[in-house]
Amino acid sequence: MVSSTVVCGSTNLVFELDHDTNVVAVKKEQSDNGRKEIALGWNMHTPCSLDIKEPEANDELTGATEAYMAEVLARYTDRWLERTKNNLGYQLNSDFNYDALGPLQRFSINNAGDPFIAGNYGVHSRDFEVGVLDWFARLWEIKKDEYWGYVTRGGTKGNPHGLFVGREMFPDGILYASKEAHYSVFKVARMYRMNCVKIETLASGVIDCGYLKECLLKNKDKPAIMNITVGNNDNNVIFDENDNNNIVEAKKEQSGNENGRKEIAPTGKNMHTPCCLDIKEPEADDELTGNTEAYMKVVLARYTQRWLERTKHRLGYQINMDYNYDDLDRLQRFSFNNCGDPFIEGNYGVHSRDFKVGVLDWFARLWEINKGEYWGYVTSGGTEGNLHGLLVGREMFPDGILYASKESHYSVFKAARMYRMNCVKVETIVSGEIDCVDLKASLLKNKDKPAIMNITIGTTVKGAIDDLDLVIQTLEECGFPRNRFYIHCDGALVGLMLPFLYRLSYVYTFLVKTLLQHSHGYCCDEAPQITFKKPIDSISVSGHKFVGCPMPCGVQMVRREHINYLSRNVKYVASRDVTIMGSRNGHAPIFLWCALSRIGYNGFKKDVQKCLHNARYLKDRLKEAGVSVMLNRLSNTVVFERPQDEDIIQYWQLSCQGNIAHVVVMPNVTIKKLDTFIGELVEKRSNWLKDGENQPPCVASDIGKENCVCPLHK
Repeated sequence: MVSSTVVCGSTNLVFELDHDTNVVAVKKEQSDNGRKEIALGWNMHTPCSLDIKEPEANDELTGATEAYMAEVLARYTDRWLERTKNNLGYQLNSDFNYDALGPLQRFSINNAGDPFIAGNYGVHSRDFEVGVLDWFARLWEIKKDEYWGYVTRGGTKGNPHGLFVGREMFPDGILYASKEAHYSVFKVARMYRMNCVKIETLASGVIDCGYLKECLLKNKDKPAIMNITVGNNDNNVIFDENDNNNIVEAKKEQSGNENGRKEIAPTGKNMHTPCCLDIKEPEADDELTGNTEAYMKVVLARYTQRWLERTKHRLGYQINMDYNYDDLDRLQRFSFNNCGDPFIEGNYGVHSRDFKVGVLDWFARLWEINKGEYWGYVTSGGTEGNLHGLLVGREMFPDGILYASKESHYSVFKAARMYRMNCVKVETIVSGEIDCVDLKASLLKNKDKPAIMNITIGTTVKGAIDDLDLVIQTLEECGFPRNRFYIHCDGALVGLMLPFLYRLSYVYTFLVKTLLQHSHGYCCDEAPQITFKKPIDSISVSGHKFVGCPMPCGVQMVRREHINYLSRNVKYVASRDVTIMGSRNGHAPIFLWCALSRIGYNGFKKDVQKCLHNARYLKDRLKEAGVSVMLNRLSNTVVFERPQDEDIIQYWQLSCQGNIAHVVVMPNVTIKKLDTFIGELVEKRSNWLKDGENQPPCVASDIGKENCVCPLHK
């Protein structure tokens, strides 16, 4: 362990850097000391909570829920129209009209992964994304084959990505940023454990390059990672290019080579690239000819037909398409932004915090935590929820070790890398659940370090549920008291299903218990309970998965007492910075609020029952057809041998890993659709095996010997 000190004027930052692993270990004595109690939104002006009312039994006849929702939306629409007229203090252009895009809200469009790789998920807009990127490439004068990029959810997402690339190129680099840089820059330094120097500014707000040069020369042994602000939030100042040249010279003095650079694996630019929808420059007489509008209509009509077709044949991904948000089309006219703490009103008036707090209160009841005891927000998806939950854990225990099963979502290991956390991958049993024997051995090896546990409530590939109670028992047996561990629950899909298995009414309990006893020997009243009554610290779920929503979104909830570890004041938005993102989608809470209001607890119970029943049906039919197949208890993810025909994988948008594939049976997946899929799969499989030269693959290591029908285990 080598101590690195960064000195700049009155700035003196001390970190301990392990140069072998590039992991910064913050000094242990900082773990619990020096924390400031920070006031949260609960103690300030809190937005109204729009309660989500449970639909009554005769709601379809009375229409009470729809009437209530219509009244609420009409009232808030008037408020948003008024607030939009008087928005002068924020960098938002409201001069737009997207009415033509309203019909696209029927699709759950998701661009997960590299923009330049098409992937198996068919309902995406990568062709549009690449067209947008090429437009900006021309604007910023870089050739197509020389750039990589993606459409982010805002500037606060772009800054962490750009600076993360810099840190990965130069793991021991120092971040330099003017003191008037966006707050997300300093959040990044803290999140990524980067040495950071704040540079003084001139009266105009421009970075003081004389001071910068002095700082660079004092730290010549370390690479420089520069943040250049092109227009800050207060003075809208722009960095002088001539000053930039001075910095480059100083950097040459400092490093003089490509010290610490890593060779990065090829991106999608070198692989299968989606079509690029070129953005055409409108001609001078375009308002008369209408050529641009006509071109856009043709493109949107063509892609709408494609998305309709691809939506019908989507089985491999955790997306519920059983929704209708047509009544929300008119909200496209508003630029909603929920930046800052959800429980602080802030200065920006066109927000949906009242809906957001209503959604959070609904989940608080579901997960059994009192209003005054939780803090949470609506995220951009399960990944952001994991990043937030694990960051809270790391801030509570800076020297803690992250433990996660090897089948945890990839975002968990991304968090470990981004946050420079020591991470232990724990083995799993065949079902995909965490192996608590291996966990115990790992915990005992590191008893001197706090434990940050990631519990997966439904693994991505197999739908396995980590045994929370057994993990807690294992922690206690290894001598970890409550104040020495943090538990985050990644519930992306199943985290919203389990509570309704546990809370089924007597009638549903009888029906599902009978079904599950016959199918799995596992009763619904034995379903694991995910609740804050247990010693857990945070939970995240996705909103676009089991609920169903056009845009990726989610909910992250944490014990209120923990959020002080993250909270920072941001003056220009009159709020607190306690989230991963800055600007956040204000439409998503409204969509979630409407969905939860319509479906209600009883609706979710029925959906869960339907999914489990249909998953069992698929599993039984495949087994009867001689296909290797596995279905975990209380899971709607059916795992089977990977089809040898790539056409069927693409057509049904199956998610594959090695020799296995899976179907996720969502509420919109019917028996009729499953029958069609089974028929096609069995026919193509028979053709592949008919000549006797080909044999079913062995998948015993993936789904167990008892479920494998290869010649060795048949």
